[in-house]
Amino acid sequence: MTPPPILQRALLLQQQDRHDLAEREFRQHLASEPTDGYAHAALANSLLELERLDEAEAEAHEAIGHAPDLAYAHYVLARVMSARNRALEAIAAILEAIRLEPQDADYHGLMSAIQFDRGRWADALAAAEKGLQCDPEQVACNNLRAMALVKLGRKAEAGATITSTLARHPDNAFSHANQGWTLMEQGKRKEAMEHFRESLRLDPTNDWARAG
Repeated sequence: MTPPPILQRALLLQQQDRHDLAEREFRQHLASEPTDGYAHAALANSLLELERLDEAEAEAHEAIGHAPDLAYAHYVLARVMSARNRALEAIAAILEAIRLEPQDADYHGLMSAIQFDRGRWADALAAAEKGLQCDPEQVACNNLRAMALVKLGRKAEAGATITSTLARHPDNAFSHANQGWTLMEQGKRKEAMEHFRESLRLDPTNDWARAG
């Protein structure tokens, strides 16, 4: 079913990273459709991007209350819990999203990111590879696979993964940052610096590149 125009506008604004404007449209839609679980989840996502974590968590729970079988709602809750450094709650939420929609590569990518942040390199690699079985070109899963491989000492495989990812997505800031770290591990500091600079040109807020 086609979303109503106001919800379409909200989602478009969200895709453009105009989250303050998206919030206003989501709330206007929810004023007339207060039980729309998807809209609550999408609003939670924008609130997360605005770093209003208490509100984001409340909206994610509201979404699940109205639509408990909506995988996206559990995915958004997992993102919020991860941002709040509540890893076990994030894992529980993303596992439910994966149970509901096991073929969504984004969900496996988030699981990989959570496990990577916990220092569980093998688990991060396994989750990333499950995501790549669903979508071999999913950028986050490719990047996380390479990051986990570096941590596991499998640097050649990591380099090959990032090289192929950059060939398909040359304007992805995270991929350039990852290539920088992979080159650093190989002692190629000059080449690494070029990729860190390119990553920051594409996304000046990229802390992974700035740390490099």
